[in-house]
Amino acid sequence: MPKGVYDHKRKPWPARFWRHVFKTGPVPQHWPELGACWEWTGPADKHGYGRIWFNGKLEVTSRIAWLLAIGSLPTYDVLHKCDNPACVRFSHLYEGEAFANAADMVARDRQGGKLSNAQANTIREVYAMGQLNQYQLALKYNVTQAAIWYTIRRRKSK
Repeated sequence: MPKGVYDHKRKPWPARFWRHVFKTGPVPQHWPELGACWEWTGPADKHGYGRIWFNGKLEVTSRIAWLLAIGSLPTYDVLHKCDNPACVRFSHLYEGEAFANAADMVARDRQGGKLSNAQANTIREVYAMGQLNQYQLALKYNVTQAAIWYTIRRRKSK
């Protein structure tokens, strides 16, 4: 284990990482054989990518998942087969360059939002009444919990 990767409570960094992982996330519709996403439930950026402090630097959690599986940080970007920025399941990740990620985004038609206005309104109503929590709504609409959070708060995730 690398030196200096303990939080103020002296918990090793893998324990800090795994306590924020929800292993029964949505299954990608475009590739169900991948299985369920393992979603990061801790702090995230405005695009839904998880963030964690590692060696004095704020890192993207998919890079830390890569480190845990491979033993070293990736050379290039970590891309998602599942199109879920919160996912940290290693079998859903692959290493690639930014241009490959952009080409993949166009090929899979991921440039726009996934929820219609009607769906967003329904999500807000159901959540306000306490019928479903954010994770249950994310599973129902096949989006990330972060997307539900942004929808409830009427914020754009981009």
